[in-house]
Amino acid sequence: MDTPTAAPLSHHAILALVAPFSAAGWALDLPASDRAARRLVFKPVVHAAGATHPALTETRELRDTPRGWQLLRHLQPEPGFALPAEMTAEVVAEDGEPPELLAAAAAIAPGDLFTAEGAALVLRCRPGHPPQLRAAQAQVAGLRVACTVSGVKGYPMQLVLTRAEADARRLPDDLFEVLGGAWSRLVPLRTGWESSVMLRGQGAERSADARARLALSLAHLAGVLAAPPALFHQRFRARRWRIGLLRGGPLSLGVAVVAVAFAVRGTGGQAEAMLGALANLVPPLLMALFFMRREMPRIELPRLPRSPPASSWQPWTADATTE
Repeated sequence: MDTPTAAPLSHHAILALVAPFSAAGWALDLPASDRAARRLVFKPVVHAAGATHPALTETRELRDTPRGWQLLRHLQPEPGFALPAEMTAEVVAEDGEPPELLAAAAAIAPGDLFTAEGAALVLRCRPGHPPQLRAAQAQVAGLRVACTVSGVKGYPMQLVLTRAEADARRLPDDLFEVLGGAWSRLVPLRTGWESSVMLRGQGAERSADARARLALSLAHLAGVLAAPPALFHQRFRARRWRIGLLRGGPLSLGVAVVAVAFAVRGTGGQAEAMLGALANLVPPLLMALFFMRREMPRIELPRLPRSPPASSWQPWTADATTE
């Protein structure tokens, strides 16, 4: 059975929809709008440079989706500035009527969409609720950093670092882990690396935690790559040792279970009864520990951290280029 298609926006419907926007100074761009698709586009607006961002061109769009009205604001750096043009910030307002969406989206100033670390943010807002971080992108030491934040409690924030084809830098897999237990190891990809960060709370608390940990991650990445590789090892030596030793945890647990079984074999009595109980308890316990972890456990020996080779990367400056 075909799903009924919403009727194109009539002239009177458009006038009613744009009335609050016109009152707020948003000018409708009728030729760029699509009445059949129930999509209204407003004329671009240029914002002057601020403390955390260059001059910006903002485009705005109101569209009718299967889930209701959605208002979008895209803010793109003006050409000729150090911030790449593709580093676009965005506001997505949903779950309300157009006047409510306008009030929620317009309350977010351009400066709220860019951070001191150079990240452009994607914020989702709903009428009556504080905006929440959903994604971000930044350029750090020649690397493109993309961040995605799920709104579901318990899911980590994902970080993907993309390098240029000619970029031969080799980053240590504990680069972010030294920041704390919330950060996971750096996993190599064909075009870069990926990592994840666990977040606290839900809703506004989770979003605030995501912003704080994103800022810390970007500042840490910039600081590490601005210094020689040996300095990373010197600064985080104790933390790297702890991380390296803890990586042998799954293997150590298996060895301990086998050692206990070997020690009590053939002794009879209560010891062997305990061994039988251990054999029944260990598999479900290991399965529970497996599912409680945010990443698949690796069976590996404890690792003794070493200083990255001097050739791993060159200290990055604003004028540096990758060979």
